[in-house]
Amino acid sequence: MVASKDIFQKLNQTHPILRTVFEKYWTTPLQEFASHLYQKKPVSIETELLDSIAEELSSMGIKKELIEPVIHQLTQTPVLQTAHHITPTNGPTFLTINIISLAGLKIDQPYLVAANSGVAFSNSAWTGALSYNDLNIEQFFPVTSKAYRNAIKSSEERAQHGKTEKRISLIPSKQRDQLVFNTALTEYQQNRYQQFTPDVKTRVSPLDLNQPFSHWAMQSCRKIEEKILGRNIMIFDINRVICRYLVKVLSKGKEHPVHQLFFHPERSNGILDTFQHPSLFLTSYKGKKSYKVEPLYWKSAGIEGEKTGHKKINPQDLIESLSKFEFCPGLFLTFFALRFLNGIRCLGSFNQIEYLEDYREKWSALNLDWPLDLKSDPMNSLTTGRLMIDGKFLWPLDLAMKGQTLDLQMFANLPMHSFWEPIARKLI
Repeated sequence: MVASKDIFQKLNQTHPILRTVFEKYWTTPLQEFASHLYQKKPVSIETELLDSIAEELSSMGIKKELIEPVIHQLTQTPVLQTAHHITPTNGPTFLTINIISLAGLKIDQPYLVAANSGVAFSNSAWTGALSYNDLNIEQFFPVTSKAYRNAIKSSEERAQHGKTEKRISLIPSKQRDQLVFNTALTEYQQNRYQQFTPDVKTRVSPLDLNQPFSHWAMQSCRKIEEKILGRNIMIFDINRVICRYLVKVLSKGKEHPVHQLFFHPERSNGILDTFQHPSLFLTSYKGKKSYKVEPLYWKSAGIEGEKTGHKKINPQDLIESLSKFEFCPGLFLTFFALRFLNGIRCLGSFNQIEYLEDYREKWSALNLDWPLDLKSDPMNSLTTGRLMIDGKFLWPLDLAMKGQTLDLQMFANLPMHSFWEPIARKLI
């Protein structure tokens, strides 16, 4: 075990905010630490944002009687988990994040996960795959199936390159680096699904070609983890939510900060200069062999990408494009809406608390006449970890396929360094 003083000293050079949180709560029991996560007084959340969340949940097929408690809870306890990428199966890190977060909620409260689709399928959480550790490929497909043969071949190829992660790919190679946001399910996924064993089909969500891949993935993830953890988990695509929100507030009028950010040249230029011109949106383009993710920047009253060039765009053009989910809002816009315009606490990883604090300092320096929430909050926002039990990391799909569940109370008195040490060792 690395001595805690050595960890704190080394992290102070690379992740000073993380070091501060670690040092304060290193020996604090989970139950006490997690209670701080949801100690957040109600704030005035824009109707446009609440409506956008409700609409997105409804588009996933969530019933009204389940949506209303979500909106009510957010108005009373304005906290969202924003660390997650959209995945059909989580790995040990996201599962650990969920265990930490759920420890701060009452048993009857829904756990709200605003998951990110603004990543490629090949992101580190492997959105385009079912991830596992202790299972065998024949548990996923009959040994006589084409899908089984393909999975065996892919596994052998990864092993030859020294890669040890285990996964069942659900996308063709040409989509590997494509943006998850607004990507439709295809016959490729349907074919994979149809070849699954009955045991796998009962664990994941039914597949409907009329829904985006992100909806199927979130519903599958939710089904698996609700079974394991015994709690109500509500996962939604935050990038689609922000798209809906941008449409509403851009239509509202020129005085709204979002409208000014785009279409008030003097103010827009000053803000984007301060933030060193972040990408505001993402999209996909078709390369020679496969699709790629392209960052899009706001320049000269238009959207500009390295591959797609510059396109002038007026407010109505932008509204129409966002209505069709043609542009995926990036991190800057997403957290501008959630954290700074609406004052929602965004729980997240060590990287997130660092860049949100950087964003906060830059917004503060601008001295705008906007009603922004500029209070520092990293001490109450960190949810990260990689929990081991009996020397092994936990994989949700492994647990689900074995019919195992987790009693959250068994973690309540564990000191936070039990969750954090694996992360700290990697960082130093």
